[in-house]
Amino acid sequence: MKKRFLLLVSLFITLIDISAQNLKIELQNIRTEEKVMTGSINSKYPISVYLNFYNSSEDHMRIYSVKGWYYYENIKKRIPLVGIYDGGLTLYSFKTKEQQDQVLNFEPKGTVWKKIDILKNLTEFNEKFTYSEDDKSGNEWTDRKKKLKLELYNQDISILKEYQVLNIKSPQINKNINLSDLGIYDRGFELVNFANAATGTKILLKFDYGSRFNIQGMCGAGNETGYTILNYDSDFNLINIQRTEIESCLGNVYYEGIRSDVKHIKKFKLSENGSDTKIAKTITINEKLIEIKTE
Repeated sequence: MKKRFLLLVSLFITLIDISAQNLKIELQNIRTEEKVMTGSINSKYPISVYLNFYNSSEDHMRIYSVKGWYYYENIKKRIPLVGIYDGGLTLYSFKTKEQQDQVLNFEPKGTVWKKIDILKNLTEFNEKFTYSEDDKSGNEWTDRKKKLKLELYNQDISILKEYQVLNIKSPQINKNINLSDLGIYDRGFELVNFANAATGTKILLKFDYGSRFNIQGMCGAGNETGYTILNYDSDFNLINIQRTEIESCLGNVYYEGIRSDVKHIKKFKLSENGSDTKIAKTITINEKLIEIKTE
């Protein structure tokens, strides 16, 4: 009986080891560029709107042009649309391709704000849709002769979506984790390493992204860089998140690499405003044990 018990314990430990070895974690970048929205004009005429991402503004990473169509549900004849997304939507139906191109390619000269001001206030059009999630009182459709109330039923009207998902697979687990759903505001992640044991799994991510969407503003050319550890239990329930930054234009934090003789050990000396006289701390990243230490 004792030998049988030892055999069962040995078999259980072996199964844990096999599970640990078979765990696979991949980081997937997902980008969607189109959306269908439903709504109504004057609360009487149901419409559907299809929009596709077309072109990014050179000055702001979250302002872009869109192209698509809309139709009335009782007719279903597609009417071409072009426009701008800047947190809200300004859409036009034009007579000519030249008019379409000036919007799609941000042709007006000047700063991004001057361009947007011009493009949102064009006067030569067949139809115009104006929609904002923040100020619904100004949401309207017009053909220059009359103005009618515009409603869109989608809670999110952004067309371009970019997010990252951890795909986790083992003989016992098949899970997809959207990093945005964890309340993480960083982006531009890369998967550095993970450590799996019977008690749980730790995942080490590195982030690196531009400090501001508006590249013409303060810190427009700056970076936010650092590391994040996701700590999960054996059932892949999140226990906690550990985050440390090694560079932040927004926080005036900069780093200098410290030489390490161990390949999986990364060390950084942090300072404020790039000055050695204001050393904040030293960060040590153990990529094998998945640890972050601050001194």
